[in-house]
Amino acid sequence: MLRILSDLHHLDASSRVKRLDQLDPLLEGVDQLILNGDTCDTETGMTPSELAVVKDHFTTRVPAVIFLTGNHDPLISDTHELLLADGRVWVTHGDLFFDDVTPWSRLRPELVQRVADYFATSPGAGPDDITTRLLAHRHACAGLPREFDPTARSLLARVNRTLATLFPPRQLAAMLDAWRTLP
Repeated sequence: MLRILSDLHHLDASSRVKRLDQLDPLLEGVDQLILNGDTCDTETGMTPSELAVVKDHFTTRVPAVIFLTGNHDPLISDTHELLLADGRVWVTHGDLFFDDVTPWSRLRPELVQRVADYFATSPGAGPDDITTRLLAHRHACAGLPREFDPTARSLLARVNRTLATLFPPRQLAAMLDAWRTLP
């Protein structure tokens, strides 16, 4: 059995998954697991040993595990996309579908600039080339400062995160528009 999990955001205070073993029932009987980006947040000071624990958790429970990169874990692997079922199913993290990676982010201007810089230094390939687009997005996200401390779990941190999501209203509108139009 193949299972695909995405956006676990392990170790992020807003994730509902507080411990990796909470996922164990989803791994029972699975022969191949694809973790489709944002499994964790490698850009917020996650140590190599913490990342090894995450990878080890899945690889000791499932015979074949593939980690795809996402905008929060652009360096988790060198695999950015995957074709399944003789090329009929394409798996990649969703930020690829937005020119500005995450249109609702407060860091959007920096992301747009980083993507543009990548394309400017990659002659011959543009945003319509999927492979180059994937690399541009991973380049843009690598080393990007985070908007929030992912480990902050206090009430004040949650309130601040919620307010920062809701204001300015452009962010919430962009998020809702992305969710409305992408599918």
